[in-house]
Amino acid sequence: AARVPSFALATSAMMIKKMMDSSHHHRVSLSSFIFVILLLLYSLNHYNNNVLVEAAYAQNEEVRYLQDLPQLLAASYTAPRPQGLHDQCVMKGPAPSIPLPVVIISASASSSSMTIDGVELQTQCGSNSLCEIPADMTVLMNGNINVAAIINRGRILWTDNTQTASEQWLCAGSIITTDDGTFIMNITSTSKASTIYIKDNGYIHPFLGTRTFGGTTGAATKIGYPIIDVAGRYLPRTWSLLAQTASNDVSVIRLVHDVASMGWRVGDRIGLTPTVMQSKGTGQTFFIKEIDGTYITLAADISLNTIGKTNQMYLGDSQSVMKAEVVLLTRNVIITGDDFEQRPCGDSVCPCTHSQKCTVGLHTIMNGFGKNHGGSYRIRYTRLEKCGQRGITARYCIHWHVMRDCPDCLADGNAIEFSHQRGIVIHGTHMTRSTNNVLWDVRGAGIYIEDGNELGNYVEYNAVICPWPFEGNVMNGCTIPGTDNGEADTSADHSAYWSVTHSNHFIGNRAAGSFNGLFFEPQEGPRGRGFALNKVCTIYLPLGRVEGNVCHSHSRFGTYFVSNDWPRQIDTTLALNGYTNATMCAPFDAEGYERGRSSAISNNVDYHNTFVGGYGLGDVQFRDHTSISCLNLIYHKESKNFNDGCSSIYLDYHFEDGQMLLPSGHGTLIFENNVFRGPLLFESNHHCNEGSTGFLCNPQYIFVNPDWQATSTKWLTWNDGNNNPTHGASYSLSPHDFANPPEHNFFPPGYQSLCHGIHTYLLALDGGATCVTAASLGLAERYENGILCKKPLRRLEIWTQNLVAASAGAVTVQVSVGGSEVASSLMYFTSVPSAPRKQGFTLPIISSLDYQYRVMRAGGIPASWIIEFSDPVMGNRFVVDRIHLQVDGRTCPETTSSQHDRRFILSSAEDSFTTYNRGACTGNPDMPPITCSQVSPPALMNCPHECAAGSCNGANQYCDCFSGQCLCKPGFSGPSCETDICSSARCVHGQCLARYLGGSLPVATDAACMCEEGWGGSSCDANPCTANSCNGNGKCVPTSETTFTCDCNPGYQGLSCDTTCVGICRGSFPFSCDSKPTKPAFCQRGSGCDYPTDPNKYNGNNNWCCYANCGASCDNVVCPQPDDDCMVVNGGCYRGVCPAPVARPNGVVCHSAPWGICVDGTCVGNAPEDIIVPNPNNPTTASNPNNPTTASNPNNPPNPNPTSTSSTNNPNNPNNPTSTSSTNNPNNPNNPNNPNNPTSTSSTNNPNNPNNPNNPNN
Repeated sequence: AARVPSFALATSAMMIKKMMDSSHHHRVSLSSFIFVILLLLYSLNHYNNNVLVEAAYAQNEEVRYLQDLPQLLAASYTAPRPQGLHDQCVMKGPAPSIPLPVVIISASASSSSMTIDGVELQTQCGSNSLCEIPADMTVLMNGNINVAAIINRGRILWTDNTQTASEQWLCAGSIITTDDGTFIMNITSTSKASTIYIKDNGYIHPFLGTRTFGGTTGAATKIGYPIIDVAGRYLPRTWSLLAQTASNDVSVIRLVHDVASMGWRVGDRIGLTPTVMQSKGTGQTFFIKEIDGTYITLAADISLNTIGKTNQMYLGDSQSVMKAEVVLLTRNVIITGDDFEQRPCGDSVCPCTHSQKCTVGLHTIMNGFGKNHGGSYRIRYTRLEKCGQRGITARYCIHWHVMRDCPDCLADGNAIEFSHQRGIVIHGTHMTRSTNNVLWDVRGAGIYIEDGNELGNYVEYNAVICPWPFEGNVMNGCTIPGTDNGEADTSADHSAYWSVTHSNHFIGNRAAGSFNGLFFEPQEGPRGRGFALNKVCTIYLPLGRVEGNVCHSHSRFGTYFVSNDWPRQIDTTLALNGYTNATMCAPFDAEGYERGRSSAISNNVDYHNTFVGGYGLGDVQFRDHTSISCLNLIYHKESKNFNDGCSSIYLDYHFEDGQMLLPSGHGTLIFENNVFRGPLLFESNHHCNEGSTGFLCNPQYIFVNPDWQATSTKWLTWNDGNNNPTHGASYSLSPHDFANPPEHNFFPPGYQSLCHGIHTYLLALDGGATCVTAASLGLAERYENGILCKKPLRRLEIWTQNLVAASAGAVTVQVSVGGSEVASSLMYFTSVPSAPRKQGFTLPIISSLDYQYRVMRAGGIPASWIIEFSDPVMGNRFVVDRIHLQVDGRTCPETTSSQHDRRFILSSAEDSFTTYNRGACTGNPDMPPITCSQVSPPALMNCPHECAAGSCNGANQYCDCFSGQCLCKPGFSGPSCETDICSSARCVHGQCLARYLGGSLPVATDAACMCEEGWGGSSCDANPCTANSCNGNGKCVPTSETTFTCDCNPGYQGLSCDTTCVGICRGSFPFSCDSKPTKPAFCQRGSGCDYPTDPNKYNGNNNWCCYANCGASCDNVVCPQPDDDCMVVNGGCYRGVCPAPVARPNGVVCHSAPWGICVDGTCVGNAPEDIIVPNPNNPTTASNPNNPTTASNPNNPPNPNPTSTSSTNNPNNPNNPTSTSSTNNPNNPNNPNNPNNPTSTSSTNNPNNPNNPNNPNN
C-alpha cells in the first residue's frame, strides 16, 4: 500500500540530498528544484501507509468509509421509479416470514396451457411467497409483479409484445434462473420503460446469497444451461467525445457525433468527464434540453469554477487527442433496488473475511460452478444501479462466475452507476464480451479479471469514468475498502480496468479519473489466484490485443504493467481451462534459447496522468503510442532484448511535455521513429539498484530516426547516486542515422553517442579527437556534463557471483593502440540488494577495432563469470559491433563481436544468471544470425493457424486465437469486414478519429481526421503553412486548407508574429521583466516593468511596449465553431475577439454530412452507392420505425400540417388509428395482436412463441 510513497519520498529525499551536496560546486537548475518539490508534495498527498490519509480509502480505513457513507450515498444518483413500484415495493422491509412459503406455479384453472401471464402468477403467489416456475411453464410478463422471490426453472418472457403499458416492473427479493430455465427480456420500443426491482426482504439463496438477479447451474449435478438475456432499447452509441472545449457558464456543448443518430433523446441524463491532471476533476451530470445535430443544449450551465477544491477542465479541441468523454446514463430498462444496507459480521450474508461490516446492494450473476458451457448471461442497453455488496466475495453489478467457455456471455451498451463493489467481473470464464458499457460512480475496480486463467475475453469500447477527485477526504475518488482485493479497489492501486492476467483483449476503451487506468497486475497472483492458485503462471502468459485505449487524468498510471510482465511462448488453451504447467512456463528451451514472445500494444493514448508504462516489462513493444502532458511520459524500471533479436521497445511513439524515466536494462533498448516534443527530460537508469530492480545500470539506448523537438534547456539526468552506482547508460544513434543524420537530432552535428561525464578515460582516445565533454561545446546543462563521442558507445559487462561491494576488488579496463596503452578505467561494481544474482562490473566503451581492450583483475576473471559486449540486435539489424578483447584468465577470439553467446543468460528479471560459464570468451558458439527484414515484427495477438487457410482478410481481419474465427479489426464491419468506418473521413496526412471509438457511426465534425503536424483541412490534405512562416518568429499551425494561425515565440505578438518590443525595451525577451506573466505585461523604454489589469493603460504611450498578454484577455473565451464544417474559424481567440467564420473552398472534403463535399459553405452529402446502403434493420436508418428521428416513429411530435407524415390526419402516419401503418390497426402486420405479425407472440413465426416449431423451448 505504500508503493507510491516509498518511491516518491525516497526519490525526493535523495534528490534533495544530491542538490545540497552539489550546490557548493554547481548551480542547481530551477527545473530540478521544482520537480523535487512537486514530487515531495505528491508523496505527502498520497501517503497512505497508516500514517497520513489525505486521499482515498486505504484497505484499513473501513471505519472512515462507514462514517462517510451517508454523504457518499447522498452524492450518488438513483433513477426515478414508477409510482406504483414505489408504493408497493420500495423499502418495505423484510418478508413476514423467513423461510418463505413456497408456491409452485401451475397451469391456469381455466386452461390446460402451460403458458400463463403475469397476472396469474401474481394471483397464485401473492406478495410474500417464493414463486417456483417449473420447467414446463412459460410466464408472459404482461403486468406488474410483486413477489418475495422467484426461482425460475421454466421460462419468463418479457417483450414489447407482452408489455402493453408504457411502464412495467417486476419486484422480488431475488430472481434466480436455474437448471434449464430462461429469462428473456427484450424491451426495444422507444415508448416503453421497464424496471427489475430487487428488494431487501431477507430472502437468501443457498449459493447466490441475498438480493440477487442471476442464474446458476445445479450445485451437485452441475446440470442444466440457464439463460438470462436482458435487452433494452438499442443505442448506436453510448458515449461520445467533446468536439469543442466546454466554456464556463454556458449550457451548449458540441460532440463529435450526430446526437440523434446515437439514439440520445431530450430528457436523457449525460455525464461530462473532467480532463484535469491526476484525478483532480469532478464530473458533472446534466439532462438534455435540446438536440441540434452535433449540439446538445443542457438543462443547466456548465461550471468551470472551483467545486470543492477542484478546478474543472473539459477539453475538446478538434485537432487534439485530449477530448472529454460524454456518456449516456439513461436506459429504458433498469435493474435497481432498495438502498444499501449495512449488515453485521457473522450472519448468513456477511462473512466479514475482509471487512467489519458488509455494504449490501443488489448483485447480478451467472454461476457456472466450474462447468464448461455452464449457462449464458447476456445483458444489453440496461441501467444497473445500487449494486455491489462490499465485503462479500462474488457479489458485483455484473458477474460471470467460473463458467469456463462462454462465448454467448455479453454485456453491451449498459450504464452502471452507483456501485459499492466493482462493476463488471470476469472470473474463471473465457470468451465473454464487455463492450460499449458506461461505468460512472462505480467504487472499486471498474472492469475486473480475477483469477489469472481467464482467456480470450473481449473488453472493448467501454468508458469507465470516476467522477470524484482522488485527493481530499470528501468523496475519496472511487476507492472502497473491505473487499477481497486491497490493491485494485483502494488507494493502493485503484483501477478503472484491472487484470491479473495478460491473455485477454482490451480495445478502444476509455478510462478517466481513477488512480490507475488500464492496469495489468500479474504480480498480485503470479501463480494464479482463487480457483486458479498454483495452476497458471500469469506473469509469463502471452499478451492479448491491447490497442486504441485512452487513459487520462489518473493520479498514478494511465497504461500500467506492474512488477513482472514477461510474455512467453505459451500455448494455453480453453481445453486446459487456461491452466499451465512448469514445462509450458519454462524460461529457456533445452538449447538455452530464451522463450520470450515478442508482442505489441498499439495506438494507445495517455495524457494528464502521473505515470505511463510499468516496472518489469520485456518483449512488449509500445507501438504508435501517444503520451502527452503526463508528469512522466514513460516510467519503466527493467526490460530486456527482444527475443526476436530485432525489435525496438518504443516504435512510432509520440512523447510530449513531461519526464521520461528510462529502464535500467538489460541490453539494447531501441527508440525508433519517435517524436520528442516540448519540455522533456530523460532520466537514465530509472530505479536501478532500488529494491530488486536493475541490471548493472548500464543499458544502451539507441535512436533510430528520431524527431527531436524538445524545448527544454536540459535534456537528461544521469540519475546519480544510489540509483546509478555504475554511472552507466549510453545514448547512441543507429549506424544508419549517424551516416544520415536526422533533421531534428538529439546529438550535436558530428557526434553519435553520449555517456556519463565520470568516464574521462574516453577523452584520451585518439588524442582527444573522438570524445569531448559537453561543457567544451557549451552544452553542459543540456547533457548534464556528459561526454559526447564521434564513435559508438556500447556496454561491456561482467556478471559475477557471491561478491559484495566492500570486498569485490577492482577490475580494470586498459585501452591500447598498436600495443601502447593510451587510457585505462576501473569498471564500476554494483549489486542489487534484494536480488543478489544481479551483480557485477560494467563500463561503456567505444565499439571499434582501432583499440585493444584488456580486462584485468588480480587472480584473473573466473571462468564462471559471464562477460557481455553489446547485443546481437546490433548485428542482426545494423552492423556487427566488434572489438579486440583480452581477459585475464580467459581465452578470447581475435575479435569479440556483439553476436557472441547469450544462451541461458536472461529470460526475465526472475530467470537470469541461473547458469554461468556462458557469454563471451567461453568457447561457446555465437548466436545464430537473424535477418531482421525476414522477421515478423511484434504484433497484436493473432493466430492465423487456428483459422482455415486464407479465410481471414489480413488487412481488415485477424484470427482469434481461442475461437478460431476471423474477426474484424477496429473500425471494420460487415460479413467480411469489408466496410471501413474511416473511408468517409478520407484522411490523407492524418489519423481517423473513429477507428477506435467503436460502433458504426462516423465522426460528424472536422475532428474526423487528426492531422499530422503541418497539415490541415478536413482530410488533412493541405498545408497552408508552406507559404507562411509567421515571419520566422513563430510556428504556423493550419486551421483549414487555406487558413492558419501563428503560435508566436516568446517576445513576439500579432496574428503573424510581426510585433515585438525588441529595439524598444532593453535587451531581448523578457526585457528584464517577468518571463511568464499572467496579466498584460509592459516593458519601459530603457528599463522598467508594469503588469496592469487594464491592457489599454499605455495606449498611445511610445515609452511603453506590451510584450505579453496584450489586448483583451482570451481567458475562458472559446470561439464557437460553425455548425457546418464547410465554414471555418481562422485560429482561436485573439485579444479577446473571435474571428468571423469563412467558407472553405468548394469541392473540399467535409464531415457534417456523410461523404460530404463543400458547396458554397455548406457540406453536401455525396455517398457512393456501393459504400452506404440503407439498412432497414439498422435502428439508426430513416427507414427503421425505431429511429426517433424518422417520421414513422410514433414518438416523433405531430406536425399540424395535415400533409405531413407526422400529422395524425395523414393516413400514412402510424399515430392515425385508421392507418395501415398504425400498430392499433388490426390489419397492420406490425400489430402485436395480428397473428400474421412475425413478432407477435401469437405468431408461429415468432421465435419467442412457445408454439413455434423452431423454438428450442417448444
